[in-house]
Amino acid sequence: MAKFIKKESRSDIIISAIVPRRSKLNNKVKSVNEILEEQCSNLNMGFVRHDNINPKYHCTHSGLHLNDSGNDVLTKNF
Repeated sequence: MAKFIKKESRSDIIISAIVPRRSKLNNKVKSVNEILEEQCSNLNMGFVRHDNINPKYHCTHSGLHLNDSGNDVLTKNF
């Protein structure tokens, strides 16, 4: 979809990494983010990393959603 939009609108496209989470799925998140970043590089698209989000400190008790502090970091990343 991003490739199509870039071609048709000549817009600059920036893809966001998946935000880290506090669960066993976090390893998959890391793997997907590596693939996304590589593809963005290959397609000359921007990529926003969220390596400064630490699930231990920036997620709610569920480990899935960001708390207020995490939302502040996410906002600054963009």
